[in-house]
Amino acid sequence: MHHASPYMHGGSDTRGGGESGVGSEGSGGGHAMSLVDKLNTMSRVRRRRQEAEALASEARQAMEDPLMPITPEIGPVGYQLAEGDECSMLEPHSKEQPLVKELIQTLIEWINKKLIDERILVRDIEADLYDGQVLQKLLEKLTGSSLNQPELTQTEMGQRQRLKFVLEEINNVLGVPDSYAAKNWPIAAIFSKDLVAILRLLVALVRRFAPDVRLPPSCQLTLVIVRKLNGILQHRRQVEVITEAADTTDASMERDAISALVDCAVPEKLGAFQRILLQFVNQHLGKLNIVVTDLQRQLDQQSYAGSIAQPVVQQLM
Repeated sequence: MHHASPYMHGGSDTRGGGESGVGSEGSGGGHAMSLVDKLNTMSRVRRRRQEAEALASEARQAMEDPLMPITPEIGPVGYQLAEGDECSMLEPHSKEQPLVKELIQTLIEWINKKLIDERILVRDIEADLYDGQVLQKLLEKLTGSSLNQPELTQTEMGQRQRLKFVLEEINNVLGVPDSYAAKNWPIAAIFSKDLVAILRLLVALVRRFAPDVRLPPSCQLTLVIVRKLNGILQHRRQVEVITEAADTTDASMERDAISALVDCAVPEKLGAFQRILLQFVNQHLGKLNIVVTDLQRQLDQQSYAGSIAQPVVQQLM
């Protein structure tokens, strides 16, 4: 019995083992299926995440493609537009272009160098210049004269009034008409920290007062123009030129005073160009006791023109 017991027990185990074995197999199979289910779930989650990332990437590419009719992120201002109105905003990646970053850094270094005695340090070209305070100090440093500006409160209205006063003085110094200034650096744009307007204003000041400072050519910013038409927001992209492309023959040469004068030789700046050129000529001829009062009349006289040109060339060499 003692020896048979294991056999009978074994037989019993065989029957029960069959059930037990099935149960064991089912239990093992259930464990295996549970693991597979988890792996499948993780795989599905991974696929969904990859699909979502691919869709987001496609959406970003579509936004950057001007031919794709996808509305960019226009923010709350766009949705508050009245019918027929439009607003503009800087394209997100436009400011990160290498040439634009180089231009901004060059302008900041130039301003800080000029205002080092005033203990003024510009870090953000938009946030630090919009209210006209730094622009006023910069203009006073460049012209060597103080602006007789009335005391204004540090309210928004006071800041706007100061900016208006400073920009009018800058326009007078640059010799640009009001229409030109209103198009390129309007008061409202500067006060709203418009990067395009601020850069154009500073570039004009550099061209006028520091022609030896080399600014990177072909700098452009892209704006997104949003307009509400028939209740629908439509958008287009517009490229704003900040600095012109350099001529290939002298791209490596730094600009000099003559180059800056030529920049002014456009119809709307003709008066300022003639005044600056006259000042330039007399500056170099003063030591020779030669004074030019009318460039056009005196240069029309060939003999007199020769007597002027030769000393100027000698002074410049």
